[in-house]
Amino acid sequence: MPVNIQHDTASALQVGHESVSAGYIGHEQVYPNSVEISSLRFPVTDAGVAWSSQVPVGGSTLSDQRNVEITGAIGSTFTLAGAGGVNSSQFNNPYTLTTSPLRFRVAIDSNNSCDAPYRTPTVAITPTGNTVLGSGVSTPFGYVSQAPGPYHQSFSTSASFSVTENSRVLTYVGGAPFFTGGSSWTVTVTVPVNTTQVTSYGLGWYRGNGTTNTYGTNFANNAGSATYTFSLTGGTAGYVRFQLTTYANTTPPNCWEASPLRHTTSNYYP
Repeated sequence: MPVNIQHDTASALQVGHESVSAGYIGHEQVYPNSVEISSLRFPVTDAGVAWSSQVPVGGSTLSDQRNVEITGAIGSTFTLAGAGGVNSSQFNNPYTLTTSPLRFRVAIDSNNSCDAPYRTPTVAITPTGNTVLGSGVSTPFGYVSQAPGPYHQSFSTSASFSVTENSRVLTYVGGAPFFTGGSSWTVTVTVPVNTTQVTSYGLGWYRGNGTTNTYGTNFANNAGSATYTFSLTGGTAGYVRFQLTTYANTTPPNCWEASPLRHTTSNYYP
């Protein structure tokens, strides 16, 4: 019977009474018209044993033997893509199956960031050319679970303030007094020494109806106290108050969250 070498699959090829498994014109396979990928597995070991454990939060290197395995007809062509911590740039697309099964190792990125959820590192396959996925490939991808990152934990903060008014220069707007350039305050704040949960402290201020902005100072988590002079160099302020911000350590495995984030003084009015 004639062999269709266009787009329709030939149902059988025989020479006399003998069945032929494949037919070629030169190096091009013309029967059957398609080749099949029969299996995709990920991850498996170098020996083809499926992994049953999840990937640790720190990820997986090539030496950990987490392979993608493709089984199918020699000559099958396909591309691979990664998701969920599998970087697609490690794949040398496109692929042609020259041995079956084909296994090669895949690296998985770290999931070690604060509050990172569980995720599923995934490798997906897309057949190309005359390659098709066989009935044994129920889904065109393989995946594994990966442990979540550490969760934030709250810790209590405290602060005490000492405020001294150094100078008071006022202006009046609509009959109401406002601090103006030349007004200044010296503020000392005392906090617990905390080198585990805190990276640093920030002493700053807020000015109601202010027309200028000046920041304060940061100080180390082992200092215990800091003193800073806040000065109005221009503009006005209907009132001022001073605040302490706690900057928590959020570098895994430390995932801390300050509570409260800020402590403030009462408002100081003209």
